[in-house]
Amino acid sequence: AATLVIAFACGPAQKPQTAERRLMEGVTGHGPDVDRACRLTAQRCTRCHGIERVLFARVSQPVHWERYVERMRRMPGSGISGADAAIILRCVVYRSFGHRGLWTLDANRAPERD
Repeated sequence: AATLVIAFACGPAQKPQTAERRLMEGVTGHGPDVDRACRLTAQRCTRCHGIERVLFARVSQPVHWERYVERMRRMPGSGISGADAAIILRCVVYRSFGHRGLWTLDANRAPERD
């Protein structure tokens, strides 16, 4: 009986958060493209390491994420294709810099005009 009282007093056990949820925790104002990008990020990045590596990476500019993702893409067994890397980049840049970071990223990729 004492065990039941203690169990109920502590409340329901909380499920551990998924990597995807952890990526988006506290991030607002994004669209479905960022959601999809973060789902892929959680799948690919956790193949080789915990999501904490993404969450606590120290980057000061979107271009640093570009280099980081490319380095991870080249790791054996990462499962990150070139197309995946571009999608993952949208998640991590948005997470770190919001819409402004995505605008910077997109501006750097815009074709040159004559």
